[in-house]
Amino acid sequence: MYNSVTYSTGFTIPAMSLGQSEPFVVRILPGGGSGLGTVTTRVEPVSLPAEGQEVDLNAFWNTPAVLLVWTTGEFETDTIDLAADTELRAYLDQGGRLFLSSHGFMDERGHNTLSINYFRVASFVADQGATSATGLAGDVLGDGLAFPLAPPFPDKADRINPNTGAVAWLRNHLSNPIALRYDQGVYKTVFMAAAFEGIPLVASAVDPNNQKTVMKRILDWFIPAATDVNPGTGTAATTLSLAQNAPNPFSSTTSMSFALPNAAPVSLSVYDVSGRLVSTLINRPMDAGMHQVSWDGRDSGGNSVANGVYLLRLEAGGETVTRDLVRMK
Repeated sequence: MYNSVTYSTGFTIPAMSLGQSEPFVVRILPGGGSGLGTVTTRVEPVSLPAEGQEVDLNAFWNTPAVLLVWTTGEFETDTIDLAADTELRAYLDQGGRLFLSSHGFMDERGHNTLSINYFRVASFVADQGATSATGLAGDVLGDGLAFPLAPPFPDKADRINPNTGAVAWLRNHLSNPIALRYDQGVYKTVFMAAAFEGIPLVASAVDPNNQKTVMKRILDWFIPAATDVNPGTGTAATTLSLAQNAPNPFSSTTSMSFALPNAAPVSLSVYDVSGRLVSTLINRPMDAGMHQVSWDGRDSGGNSVANGVYLLRLEAGGETVTRDLVRMK
């Protein structure tokens, strides 16, 4: 579309002067399916068609949020330059998902907008090393993880201390955090300050301690399965599901819904990021179907908990589902 007129293929712009700009709109109409749609747009001078240039314009239709997984190598140089940093932040601001595995990012870039605001790194200690790794119990990514790390440079993994809102889901042999995850509400990030390729291969390690399972957990957290609860839809549950609490972050009270595919004993508890039990909300048999419960931000002793990230853990029928809760008074 140009000057409020729609053209099926192309159009000619009248004579232009140096420095003049003329906006036009390209629309990609969805068909019957879903996925990526691409239109190649070519602009060329009428008198010099050989000087023309082409660009592909892309649009996604009826698909989950675009997912980007980014890994950088072992070396502590040439990780993410300022131009790429700027583009990544713009991508995240539009609802992106970013996984970064890098020994060298903090060493090369230090504290910057991407590490502080988007990965939520409060501080770091360079080259602390990681000969092994242990996951955070009950965490959606870290639960049950315990494996040796065998990267080419085992002394280069950084200690990355989390800021408010981030969860340290993986720790090194010194029990210091080497991987964080952060759900901002619009975007999600996972930052691993160790080499992902150091995790054992699936051929040499059982679940969950292998690359395939760890990556699947990250991807599933980035884009939850369609079986997650959607409160109010009335759809029968086919699997154990736990919806995100609302509001989140919360100051005084927050509510959460969950669905049981079958009647079963249910445990719904709140833990802090160190894995300590804070409060048990439900511990009794329950019928199949949708259920809702609230938490007033108090521990089992009736004390108001501090600001920070907490883990909501639902257990029923031999399955476990977790969610993050953020308290901000």
